[in-house]
Amino acid sequence: MVPEIDISLTSISPRIGRLAPVVASLLAQNPAPARVLIHLSRGAWLLDEGIGDLPADLAALVDGARVQVAWVENTGPYRKILPWLADHLGSDRWVVTADDDTLYPQGWLARLIAGRQATGAVTGWTAHPIVLRRGRVAGYGRWFGAALPEAPALHVLPIGKDGVLYSGRDFPEEVLDIATAQAIAPTADDLWLRWHAARIGIRAQAVGQGEALAEISRGGPSLWRAFNRQGGNDLVVAALEEHFAATYGWTMAAASGD
Repeated sequence: MVPEIDISLTSISPRIGRLAPVVASLLAQNPAPARVLIHLSRGAWLLDEGIGDLPADLAALVDGARVQVAWVENTGPYRKILPWLADHLGSDRWVVTADDDTLYPQGWLARLIAGRQATGAVTGWTAHPIVLRRGRVAGYGRWFGAALPEAPALHVLPIGKDGVLYSGRDFPEEVLDIATAQAIAPTADDLWLRWHAARIGIRAQAVGQGEALAEISRGGPSLWRAFNRQGGNDLVVAALEEHFAATYGWTMAAASGD
């Protein structure tokens, strides 16, 4: 039996005006999500100047039940899932994270669900292998050309933009440590989430089979382009490995079980 599934996302001021079509694409999924949760902030952070009034087309979709807006502290991309985890960590409920400028085609949610049901692994539409070289995590650029494992594995990074299905049981409580997350991975939530899930043995997989998802527009403000594209993720990976070694006696480089 499939647990109830929420879809959780956030948005920033430059993108809020085109969020309604994204939400509509999520509501149109079959099976339908129980709730679409939109986490927004009044305050500014990095590329986000804060949200005032909702655009009329988005406000028309918000009914307080199936589509809900929650006003939260601005923690950047972590708003996509940490508020949900704060309520559901350790539960059997499922959540799919989504992005605010991607249109999700019919069959997207069904395929994520089927992948999770088949293997019990964290299931993304797309993912990168976490490549190891000489006993260390290789530079992020080397992950792109490498082949994904055929089966769910620890050394797989699901990509949040295209959607990732998680269970409330996929993380330890330390994932909620937003102060540390923002100190060492302020714009790399995918990496923070993956390191915590892998540490407790949660494998991941991709089910999109290389199918690209349409974006509403290209070239707008993006944390990837602004902060992570020019080697920023390599700095985050190094910081995560150092933090996890010192705090938990665990590193992605030394993890086994794939």
